[in-house]
Amino acid sequence: VSVRGNHDVDDDNGAAYEANFGAAGSGVRYFAFDAFGGAVRVFALDSSFEDPQQLLWFEEELKLASSDSGGLTARGKHLVVMTHIGPYVEYWDPSTWNSPEGNEKAWGDFLQKDFAPLFERFGVSVVISGHSHLYLRGFRGGVAYATLGGGGAGLEKG
Repeated sequence: VSVRGNHDVDDDNGAAYEANFGAAGSGVRYFAFDAFGGAVRVFALDSSFEDPQQLLWFEEELKLASSDSGGLTARGKHLVVMTHIGPYVEYWDPSTWNSPEGNEKAWGDFLQKDFAPLFERFGVSVVISGHSHLYLRGFRGGVAYATLGGGGAGLEKG
């Protein structure tokens, strides 16, 4: 399972990513599925840009997953979110973090502002992200956050 990241949309707005991961032409950038016999509901979000439609879709999916409607048996179901850029990220280079050119600080702002309250409200178990090439973990508002950014590149030092 894969989610789009900033480098996937840098040059061609995600066309190469979609061609490689089967979403070419479908416009699907975010999706959900059940795993482990329905004990886990996984949500894959596109953190490459702010999309009000994705936010509406995600809230409706969470409502379904946290009730017995929609054919889902939600009692005891773990809710897992995957996103490339997480809402709470430690950046290793303050000059990039704060620079007007890089403006990396703003990259996850919409996730923190719009999505994190939904994670807390609907009892998401864990939010897994990458982006930063390092390992971080922590809890906030009853939600576990893990940055597992070591895949495909060397780890940052710092």
